[in-house]
Amino acid sequence: DRASIPEFGGVLGGAGFTLSNLNLIGALFSSSTGVIKNFTIANSSSIPSDNGNRAALVVGFLRGNQGYASVDGITVIDSEVRSTYSSGAIASNCSSASVNNCKVINSTVVGERRVGSICAYIYNAEINNCQVIGGETRLENGYDLYHSNLGGIAGRSDSSTINNCSIKDTKLHTIDSQMIVVAGGITGYSYITRYNNCSSIADIYVDKGYAGGLNGGGSEDRGGTWCYFTECY
Repeated sequence: DRASIPEFGGVLGGAGFTLSNLNLIGALFSSSTGVIKNFTIANSSSIPSDNGNRAALVVGFLRGNQGYASVDGITVIDSEVRSTYSSGAIASNCSSASVNNCKVINSTVVGERRVGSICAYIYNAEINNCQVIGGETRLENGYDLYHSNLGGIAGRSDSSTINNCSIKDTKLHTIDSQMIVVAGGITGYSYITRYNNCSSIADIYVDKGYAGGLNGGGSEDRGGTWCYFTECY
């Protein structure tokens, strides 16, 4: 098992190489304010550390509020991410940063509160030109509306933009959810989010809650989702 690199702030160019058979604890990078790009992760897995509850394959917390941060051109194939809170194949949390040109293929992402095939939670962020093909994204033992979010691209999105993203032939579903779950082909729960040219062809099922082809829903006490869709299906 390999523990996360605690903090990354430079530029990592993977030159198209493939990293295989990794057993990560947390993620490849725990936190990044830099640029991570151009490599493939195959036949690998990630689980949380003993003192954490989030998991991803590339970066746990991608944060641009202290400088430009992005993940670009990463492909995840035949891999698994599993946590007791937030799970995403590329990143768990993404704030004031961007995820671009990434693919998740025939992989499994499992969590108990915020789960997304690309990112679990995005805030003031962009996801551009990302694809999810096949595989399964699953939420187990959901807790409540605000935290039990399941999405094909992002579990939850606040004040963000999602451009040219698609999910195809992927299963999104819940198991033994204790409370209401919000699930959607692109995002589960969203607030002030713009969607441009996004598509969802997925099998979506929830034990209890709300499901939508593109977005599952938002919070009524916040005046609705305030989301905008352009050329999406």
